[in-house]
Amino acid sequence: MKHIMLALQANVIMKIGDDYIVSGGEIKLLDSTTGRIMEGLTIRIRITSSNRS
Repeated sequence: MKHIMLALQANVIMKIGDDYIVSGGEIKLLDSTTGRIMEGLTIRIRITSSNRS
């Protein structure tokens, strides 16, 4: 379920080039204000009973 939620977030909510890039096989988040790579920052999702299928 976690992988499905992350895939949906990456494909629907976030846009490649605007919110993240893929570099060296890793996904790197971009700062929306400066456009700089935010090193060490990860996306965390919280799966609760309300969004489980």
